Amino acid sequence: MKIISTFNKFRPRFNSILGTSDVRWLSHHIPKTAGTSLRASFDEAFGRRQVYDLYNPTLVKDFSNGQRLDIPKRISLIHGHFQPHPNQTELYQNAKRIIWIRDPVARAWSVLKHLISVQKHKKEFLLLKESFGERVHTPDDEILDFFLKKNEFKHLNRPYQNYFKNVPIEDFAFVGVTERFDSDIKKLSELMEVKLKTKTLNAIPSKSVINKDDFKHYLKEEYFLVRNFIDYDSPQ
Repeated sequence: MKIISTFNKFRPRFNSILGTSDVRWLSHHIPKTAGTSLRASFDEAFGRRQVYDLYNPTLVKDFSNGQRLDIPKRISLIHGHFQPHPNQTELYQNAKRIIWIRDPVARAWSVLKHLISVQKHKKEFLLLKESFGERVHTPDDEILDFFLKKNEFKHLNRPYQNYFKNVPIEDFAFVGVTERFDSDIKKLSELMEVKLKTKTLNAIPSKSVINKDDFKHYLKEEYFLVRNFIDYDSPQ
C-alpha cells in the first residue's frame, strides 16, 4: 500500500473539479503537421515554464476524453497529441483552440517515411516489412498505395476523422496549413500577440517523389473535413 500511495503522490492527476487556471491556448498537434517546429517556437515565445507538453499516452487519453489535467497554474499553453473534447474549454474557460493541418496525402507520405525511418519497433512497420522485405527502406508509390488502402494503417493516415469528431474544425480559433506555414505562422502570432519564429525541425528527406493526385481517392473523407482550408481538386 505504501508503494501505491507514493506512486499516486507523484503521478500527474486528473479530476473533474473546476479550479483557477491561466491556460489560454489548447494546441492540438496532429502528428506530421507542424507540431515539432511549432513547439520550439512556443518555448521561445512564451518561455519553457509556461508551455505544457502533453504526450504521455495515459494523460493524452484522459484529456482527450474530457478529464481535467492537473498542471501548474503558471501554464498558459497546452501542446500535444490530444484530441478535442467539448469539456476541455469548459474546464479551461479562457482557452482557445489552435491546430495545424496538412494536405492528407502529403501527411500520409510523411507518416509512412517516419514509420520506416524511426519506428521499426512498431507492428505497422513489421507488417510493411513482411510485405515488401528490405525494399521497405526506400518507400515508393507502391508502398504508399499499400499503406493507404489497408485497414491496418487507417488509424495512422486518417486523423481528421478522429480529431474533428467531437469538436468541428469551425470551432477552432485558428487553423493553420502546413503548406502555408510561413504566412500562417504570422497570423497565429497576431492572434496570440507573441512573436513566433519560423523553425524547421523533424523533417525526413526522401529521394522518392509522389504524385498526390494518384492517391487522393483513398482519403476523400479527410479532404472533405478540411475542404474550407485544403482543396481536393487543386493541382499538385
